[in-house]
Amino acid sequence: MLVKNFTFSLTDRCSASCDICCFSCSPSRKNVLDKEVIKNYINQMAEIQSGTDETKTVSFTGGEAFVCYDTLKECMAYAKNLGLNSSVVTNGFWAKDESKTRKIFQELTNAGLTGMALSADIYHQKYVPIQCIKNILRVSKEFNVKIQIRIMKLKDDDSFHQTIEKLRPEIYGFQINTNPFYPVGNAAKLFPADKFIRNYKSETAICPFDKSIVAMFNGDILMCCSQFCYFLPILKIGKFGKTSIKKAVENISDNDFIYVMFHNGLGWYAKLAKNINFPVEDYYCAPCHLCYELFSNEEFIKQLKPYVEEEANRIRLQKLFSA
Repeated sequence: MLVKNFTFSLTDRCSASCDICCFSCSPSRKNVLDKEVIKNYINQMAEIQSGTDETKTVSFTGGEAFVCYDTLKECMAYAKNLGLNSSVVTNGFWAKDESKTRKIFQELTNAGLTGMALSADIYHQKYVPIQCIKNILRVSKEFNVKIQIRIMKLKDDDSFHQTIEKLRPEIYGFQINTNPFYPVGNAAKLFPADKFIRNYKSETAICPFDKSIVAMFNGDILMCCSQFCYFLPILKIGKFGKTSIKKAVENISDNDFIYVMFHNGLGWYAKLAKNINFPVEDYYCAPCHLCYELFSNEEFIKQLKPYVEEEANRIRLQKLFSA
């Protein structure tokens, strides 16, 4: 398996303390990934992708990646020199005026920035003036950067419409991605269960893994960028600075739970859970939410292990004889 993207969650420090933050980030947090180790992984990405047609990308997020701006810019430039593109996720707090916004865009595009995802909704805008987002949208048109606006919402809130209206007319022409908030981190503590949007059927859920792996600010390497994955030991595939990308990928393939999930989908686990009388709801906020509900339960994992090992062996033998 080729890794399409390696994401660095630079820090759990953030300019905001949003009620819905999955990692409970805030200005007081202090975890930061080592810059030189990041460069080592960027080297590995360049070597892995050499000679392939796969898109070559590294991504940066947080917390808030821009609170580590010098590291962000330096690592992007390092990646560019190795032929890799860079993208970043941000709440846009740094875009207080057009002049400063333009300067940052110029510096980062020179360093290799090609994509930016903006977290913009009524929850983030408690901390970040909407004018910052408008400045980014306005200035970005001068640069060749693909902008995605991410609007998150709870059931019955007006996050989407309020955000769209406040961003007119600058929002026209940009990609808008709307997703429900998930019951994890701050959101799980502050909002009742019935406030979360559930529209993914458990028995047909599939893992949305897109060949992207993540180095988290606490040093864990995870098999995906899901907000839930951070809380699931069974999906951790290495340690930052100790596990190579190649070894992390091998750990994915060697993990029977992940292997079966990729081949059979999460629905296979949901059906099996019901067969052994483990409580499973009909609908979840996302496939990743179902994954969390199943694999955060140690007793469930223990009960399931024999079934998963048998199924993993069956799939491997089938692939061997069909090769």
